[in-house]
Order: sequence, then C-alpha cells, then structure tokens
Amino acid sequence: VQRFKNAYARHAEIDDLRLSLWLIHVAVAAHAAMSGWKLSATREAHMRDVALEAIQDAAAHLLEALGP
Repeated sequence: VQRFKNAYARHAEIDDLRLSLWLIHVAVAAHAAMSGWKLSATREAHMRDVALEAIQDAAAHLLEALGP
C-alpha cells in the first residue's frame, strides 16, 4: 500500500480516510469472490489471510482517525 501511496501522491493528493474505505471495499470483494478463482487451497488460504489483515488495518486506521 505504501508504494502505491508514494507513486500516486506524486500526481494527486491522497485522502487517507477514503483510501482506507477503498481498501476495505477491495479486500471484502476479493475475500467474497476468491472461491471462484480456482486457486490452490494453500494459496486461497494465504490470500484470505492477507485480505482479512488489510481489512483489519484499514478499519483500525479509520477508527483511530475518527476518534471516540
């Protein structure tokens, strides 16, 4: 994500809250759809773990930014 942000920031301002929402959207969509991607069980399990980690990280960022 940081490489993407660095590259994108050279061309436009990044809204970190919107980026977090987008990351959650993309990770949830991937998690929901990947059973149809014909991945090996090991690869699918890994990708599900990565998607869940992305969701958790982005959600934590949103909660931290929005405060109590």
